[in-house]
Amino acid sequence: MEIKDLPELHINGASYVRTDNLAGLPATAGWMHSGCAITDDGTVVVAHPEGRRLVLLEPDGTSRVVPVPALEMHCILHESDGQNESLWLVNNGHRFVHGSPDYEHYRERGTVIRVTLRGEVVQEIPCPAIEAYAREKWQPTSICREGDGGLWVADGYGLNLVHRFSASGEYVETIDGSETGVPFACPHGIAARGEDLLVADRTNRRIVVLRDGRVFKILAAPLTSPSSLLVLGGWVLVTELHGGLAVFHDDEYIGHYARSADDPSRDAWPNDRDPVGQACRPRVGGELHSPHGIASDDERIIVTEWMIGGRVNQFVRDATSK
Repeated sequence: MEIKDLPELHINGASYVRTDNLAGLPATAGWMHSGCAITDDGTVVVAHPEGRRLVLLEPDGTSRVVPVPALEMHCILHESDGQNESLWLVNNGHRFVHGSPDYEHYRERGTVIRVTLRGEVVQEIPCPAIEAYAREKWQPTSICREGDGGLWVADGYGLNLVHRFSASGEYVETIDGSETGVPFACPHGIAARGEDLLVADRTNRRIVVLRDGRVFKILAAPLTSPSSLLVLGGWVLVTELHGGLAVFHDDEYIGHYARSADDPSRDAWPNDRDPVGQACRPRVGGELHSPHGIASDDERIIVTEWMIGGRVNQFVRDATSK
């Protein structure tokens, strides 16, 4: 199957038009590795490119920074009961930090915490107490909630496992994808869809569908680097880290939108090098260069990008489309 490039982003009967990047992201040489979420009042929440802080991009064009006890916010999940709002922050325990000529790796213990919009911790999902973690680090990458209230957490950067927890955080079971004949390799992102759980199994370049904790199907598609998932009714959008959004409808591959032509195997990708050889922010245009996190509300789709300085893209529903 070959990649099909889509001329527009048309989802559920509506076209989405790219608008200017959201104002308020700080100018910095930090390497952004962020998820994203949207609060009840339309505030877009992303990780600060320097880590340990959230940036809240307000609807009026202003922004504010909220310190949080997490190194990185690789995935951000918003929850609300109409009165109280909270954010699940999945900290993979890794950041690229300033170095010369290339950024350096920094690692610490990963965490999964739920915080208020002020950054106060109200719940934590611990590393599962299973034998495998006596030898390897907990490096979670994504979280989602099932319709019955249970939680799933993907350990995409550690043991390549997906774990189920009860609503209150008790460990239930672990899935490794081996039923397919190929175990998960970087189950980077997960999303609930009715009774199904979708897994973006990045290194294996596939989307695996779990039902009742077992492999149900694998979606047929020419994926390169599936990273995060967004379910919109019968539609699924998948960020491809190597560029673009993969679009599915009723599990059928439709095509890729805004795919980058940049070569992910080139030196310094997803970044560039300045005249003295130092890694620096890439020159990017209208394509999705290295999309990572994705979220939506009734009117917008938000996509973050993995690069020095970061980028937050906004696609707005065209009111005239049908």
